[in-house]
Amino acid sequence: MEARGVASGIAGLIGLVEIIALKGSKFRSRDKNEQSDIKDLLVEIQSLYGVLNSLKLLATCLEDHQEDDQPSPGM
Repeated sequence: MEARGVASGIAGLIGLVEIIALKGSKFRSRDKNEQSDIKDLLVEIQSLYGVLNSLKLLATCLEDHQEDDQPSPGM
């Protein structure tokens, strides 16, 4: 059960990171000078997105593993 909560929390963070990345990209496209600070920030956000997706996958695998280890009803 705990893995499910972790996966849900990570999914929420992924959604937040997606919104930040989208807004940052729109802001960067408006700025004709393409400030390097904004570009660096977007690279970091994309890296965070990748890490969170990996954690979500791991939490989902752990959840599946926990469900497989539980005895069937009636045993």
